[in-house]
Amino acid sequence: MNTAEYIIKKLEELGVNDFFGLPGDYNFNIIEAVNDNTNANWIGCTNELNAGYAADGYARIRGYGAIITTYGVGELSAINAIAGSFAESVPVVHIVGMPDTKQIDKKVLLHHNFQEVDYKIFHEMYKNITCASAFLTKENAKMEIDRVLKTLVIEKKPVYIAIPSDIAQRDISDKYVSYDWISEREVLKEAAERIAEKIKKSKRPVIIGDALVKRFDAEIEYKEFVSKSKIPTTNFLMGSNLIEADTENYIGTYFSKYRNPIAEKYVHDTDCAICVGMIYSDLNSFGQELPFKPTEQIAIFGNYTYINGEKYDNIKMADVLETVTKIIEQKKIEIDKPIIGYKYKNSENEELTSD
Repeated sequence: MNTAEYIIKKLEELGVNDFFGLPGDYNFNIIEAVNDNTNANWIGCTNELNAGYAADGYARIRGYGAIITTYGVGELSAINAIAGSFAESVPVVHIVGMPDTKQIDKKVLLHHNFQEVDYKIFHEMYKNITCASAFLTKENAKMEIDRVLKTLVIEKKPVYIAIPSDIAQRDISDKYVSYDWISEREVLKEAAERIAEKIKKSKRPVIIGDALVKRFDAEIEYKEFVSKSKIPTTNFLMGSNLIEADTENYIGTYFSKYRNPIAEKYVHDTDCAICVGMIYSDLNSFGQELPFKPTEQIAIFGNYTYINGEKYDNIKMADVLETVTKIIEQKKIEIDKPIIGYKYKNSENEELTSD
């Protein structure tokens, strides 16, 4: 198959069935590859920025998203959406249709470029807001597509692939490549044992869940960890609805000093914070007022984990949670539960709370 068909096929295998974007005279071959794939749909948008946000929303629900634009003006229109996806670890693939390789090499002045022609400048811009990027040639097309998409799966952040129009039509091998990966066994074992030991020695542990639990498809493992450990559990704003509100050891969302003093007390008094999938920002944590650095406690991210400031690479969040759950000793902690409901006054002017 040709290069455009290959990248659409690999994304379809990852669960991307809808491709957002705008047609341009350098991405027609890519859009045709979408239309020729019976499991893929082309969704034209009003502008590239909207397409980028649509792909972002799609990725949050489906796991991965994709946007197709033309080079220069098209990709620049979408750059703010891709930067937002990068900030919140949303895996979106930005595919850019480029002019013919000969025109690029000769620096022919075509529309959407500068008077001093530079076809690589937009690629350089995107390097700052993606976890991997590639500019395809006849020598590297398949290798670079596979490299970038594997990084997408591992990092769960946006990636960028520029495809010249002649390369899009060029035949390449369709030999199957899996982008899945497994945790390093010994690293996983050591990290899980250290986490279990640190929790065992603690007197006031607390679990803080957040949005990256969903991004890295670890919700089931997170729920099982919370359930078995019986450790008081809260979440940042973006981690809402990770677990059911009536879970025995759930103490509500952390709102810093503004609301839910029970969650604030547990977080600020802890001697063992277990931060899972955290996006640490002033909005998400209501002022960045944590009295500790998450990485100096226990911080479990998508493909690495910190324990007391030491980083353990190449281990999946879901694997860490599952392994720790198997070996952890259940904590017996008396938990203060916040009142969840609405306050109102009855006919006798008494203040009551409704579930």
